[in-house]
Amino acid sequence: MRGLQGFRTAPPVAPMNVSYDSLRDQFMLQRPKTTNLRRHFHCCSVCGHPERERIERDFREWQRVEDIVRGFSVSRSAVYRHAHATGLFRERQRNIRNGLKRLCAERKPPESKP
Repeated sequence: MRGLQGFRTAPPVAPMNVSYDSLRDQFMLQRPKTTNLRRHFHCCSVCGHPERERIERDFREWQRVEDIVRGFSVSRSAVYRHAHATGLFRERQRNIRNGLKRLCAERKPPESKP
């Protein structure tokens, strides 16, 4: 039996009194904040898509990701990976007014009771 010889340190064990959120936050702080853009552009199906600019515009303008996936035949995970790597989420947040307009337009008015 090999045991933990392959590990440099023992695997981390979470204490019972620590919340999942605090562990997640600690993990997120340890992750690198930058993406290797050269690798991203080489591997990304959105970057190589002929309609890349439209996909990015639709994402920035708060189109539903499901509609983008269906309309451009790209995977949902590829859209989100691309958005994180290229900073589209920040641009989308600055453009929150369009998202609110879309949400209000999709909401059905309440039915009036006689």
